[in-house]
Amino acid sequence: MKPLLVVVLVLLSQSHTAVAAPQPEVPTVAQCKDVLESAIPTIVQLNYQGRDGKRHCYGCGVIVSPEGHVVASGMIGTVLDNVRLNLRLSDGRQVIGEALGWSNEFHVGMFKITEPGEWPFVKLSEQIRAGDVCLSLGYSIESAQEFTIDRPETRLSVVGRVHKDSWFTTPHHTRLTPHPVFNLDGELIGLARGDESSSHVGDFVMHLSASVIKQQWNELANELDLDQKRLLDQTKPLVELAMLPEKMSNETLDKIKAASVQIGELGEKPSFSGVIVRYGFIVACAHHHRLPGTKFDVVLADGRSILASLVNTNWMTDVSVLKVTSKELPCVNFGYSGRLSPEDTVVTIGYPHRTGQKAIVLETKLAENPKAINFRERFGAEMYSVGANEEIAKGLSGMSGGGVFDSAGDLIGIHKGLVSAGAGFQHRIARIELFRRNWEDLVAFSKVEEIESDKIESISLSLNKLMSELQANDPKN
Repeated sequence: MKPLLVVVLVLLSQSHTAVAAPQPEVPTVAQCKDVLESAIPTIVQLNYQGRDGKRHCYGCGVIVSPEGHVVASGMIGTVLDNVRLNLRLSDGRQVIGEALGWSNEFHVGMFKITEPGEWPFVKLSEQIRAGDVCLSLGYSIESAQEFTIDRPETRLSVVGRVHKDSWFTTPHHTRLTPHPVFNLDGELIGLARGDESSSHVGDFVMHLSASVIKQQWNELANELDLDQKRLLDQTKPLVELAMLPEKMSNETLDKIKAASVQIGELGEKPSFSGVIVRYGFIVACAHHHRLPGTKFDVVLADGRSILASLVNTNWMTDVSVLKVTSKELPCVNFGYSGRLSPEDTVVTIGYPHRTGQKAIVLETKLAENPKAINFRERFGAEMYSVGANEEIAKGLSGMSGGGVFDSAGDLIGIHKGLVSAGAGFQHRIARIELFRRNWEDLVAFSKVEEIESDKIESISLSLNKLMSELQANDPKN
């Protein structure tokens, strides 16, 4: 691993955090109409029958093969039982289908229309560039619940940031349920998440790149639980693990507290937490939404302040890695979250804003996934825990990125925030396997291509005008 560290340190000396994109070109009305004509027949509405007996909107997907394979994003961790699944085409036809593979890590799932026939489909794009004009087809949250509106709504936008072959963003617009996004050649460039993670982003929407779907096609088409394969099976220790102690010792608690840090941009107050692992790396959340190369002040548990740089980040999975140059820092070991079950105790350490430079320790118990529609999901990219009282929970801002540990003191996850669960709430935890499985990519410095904000404002005005012309030519749109 030492040669890799040298490369990382050299690359971190670069001052650029992103690659500038060229000025976008505004398409014509005719171009947009051609894309709509080819793309709309491939849109599939997804809904399911809930435990309340009512049908609920799941979002919409897109047909990506003549055999009827459909890909969709959203709450894929709770892939629907075929008994509950309902597929509705944009022409109003109901078709029979089945759920295939899925992944919470990538927020994607695959379905298949099982009725005979050759289906209209779109190709998966080979490339996405910042500044490209794109077209979203989906259903607003309100209209989707009616199940009477067949034709999807149209949104024109521009790709704002692109991170390798992983994810991209577009400026925020009227929220749609999870939906596909096309380029002006009519190819699928990605899937907008459209869930609570993206709605909280504010000025942009997150998308999975179509290249990820292409890379994972065989596993998805063969009904695999990719989280089980990638995050559990492929990271499982080769040796049998010792039984966890019933309670964390004071000595172990002191050790993990020493490696827990608070992080803020240079000259600013700390805004999130993190934990030091080996070789001077710090693992943390990614919803600070900073780009690789950004410099941070890291405050250690003993009050010392050291400099760190963001090496890489994945906004889709909400994980990031920072690098510090200081030596002989306290650190913790990666654990294996797959050994834990609901009701097991976990310890979270972080620095809420309200406590200043004082860390807090939360002891909670793992819980079932609060979003589960049925019992098909067994192992997702996230875990959930309950146990802290409501007064503490209200003041946890700044805790994100803090380490979550098993009773042996091994790092099994990163705190992401809170999620509503019935009358209460649960803590969201990114499994440590999201780091372990993707470690080589996360410690390799990677630039993000982006378009300047003034160009986004300019192109958005032009696209708004173009949308008006489209609507004038097609009142249904």
